[in-house]
Amino acid sequence: MKRKLHRAWLLVLLLAFVLSGCAPNVALVGEATKNQLDLTSYAATVSFALDTDVPTDELDATGRLVLQALRDGVVVTVHQKDPQHGHGVLSLKNPAPLLNSDLWPSQTPPSLEFYVEGPNVYLKSSLDRKFLQVPQPEAPLSPEMEKELNELVKSAIRQYIDQFGYNFKNVTTTSNVAVTLPDGRTVTTTHVKIVLDLAEAHELAVYFLENLSQFDGLDRFLTGIGQMTGEDMSQVAPEMKDALAQAASALKLLNVKELAARGVKADITAEYWIDANKRFVQDRLKVDLHVPGDVVPESGMPPLSLRLDMAGQYWNHNEPVQYPTLPDDRVVTVEQLAFNPDEFDSFGAGGPVRALAESAFVPFVDVPDSHWAYWPVTALRTLGVVSGYEDNRFLPNRPITRAEFAVMVVNALDLEPAKDALAFKDAKQIPACARSAASRRARR
Repeated sequence: MKRKLHRAWLLVLLLAFVLSGCAPNVALVGEATKNQLDLTSYAATVSFALDTDVPTDELDATGRLVLQALRDGVVVTVHQKDPQHGHGVLSLKNPAPLLNSDLWPSQTPPSLEFYVEGPNVYLKSSLDRKFLQVPQPEAPLSPEMEKELNELVKSAIRQYIDQFGYNFKNVTTTSNVAVTLPDGRTVTTTHVKIVLDLAEAHELAVYFLENLSQFDGLDRFLTGIGQMTGEDMSQVAPEMKDALAQAASALKLLNVKELAARGVKADITAEYWIDANKRFVQDRLKVDLHVPGDVVPESGMPPLSLRLDMAGQYWNHNEPVQYPTLPDDRVVTVEQLAFNPDEFDSFGAGGPVRALAESAFVPFVDVPDSHWAYWPVTALRTLGVVSGYEDNRFLPNRPITRAEFAVMVVNALDLEPAKDALAFKDAKQIPACARSAASRRARR
């Protein structure tokens, strides 16, 4: 139990960033949070850096590269035209360590561009020539259900903000602070800064769990989900609330002074810059957490140090947003890959989109992943043993001829052509597609 509690500190502490918008003594942040829920269009740039003291000798080469990229920082720029349409780019602040590595086999700096067009998502890395349309789940939410779900979430958040009663101990508010945005505009804001130490982070976590365990909005939210899906959710809310109450009781048992004496540290700073219309134009969250490995000796936990730094800027609130149009002639679907596997060359080898395309690829259109022979047929296609018929069909129920079986054997054993002419009496009956295979012999 203690081991689970200490691991839960990460999630609980990070919740402070969201919870700070609920406290009565930072009501301006709460109002801005509500207004954020009603945004239809906006532009944003968000960066985050994550550092940890995980010994690098315990990581493989890929793990070390990923950790270095996270330490240097990741940047995401988003332009949302409306809730159903948007465009964004993810990039690294310092791509140099990844270039020409096993993780990124190119001198081109890594980046990932994405579009959201209704229910469809399109991805293209800087290694690719085209966008991949990401396969959708078999039963995606309808636009009506998605809208209803969004409204349920918004309603629950608003209600939670209105009834949240925790007051932060260390709050600083400064008026008339100028912020320069990426579009060149300078905005006058109110700056709100909240600082939490280990003791208050623990107090806040307990309050949050107890408060949520008594939150009526949770019942209404889950009831709404049940009505949308047709599932019986009547017992889910009571079970969740009971689990939250038990977690709060368990957290209360932790002796914060004793933890601090044994080297546990937690420092959280949340900052918000809010304009005259009570909208966020800038924010920043910094978390510094350290838990020595010997705090709970019997748990076997390794030491944990985590430093997180997230910062964002937001503009064009509910204003027109412009971004490049998705080029239709540079989009590849998984279905197109099935009919024309050469389209895989549109995605750079070793890149993330190529890997996604390969994982979603169905080798033959008449052998879906639900077919009992999907995996062996896929393996044979990957190894080059079989290639199928026209229109990328395998015809799994069709009997195999001698000529076709000969082709499969030749491909599997990698035989080379013989110099002698075909010596079979029925050589003239061998189809053209199998003549080369019939003339091959084992390499010596």
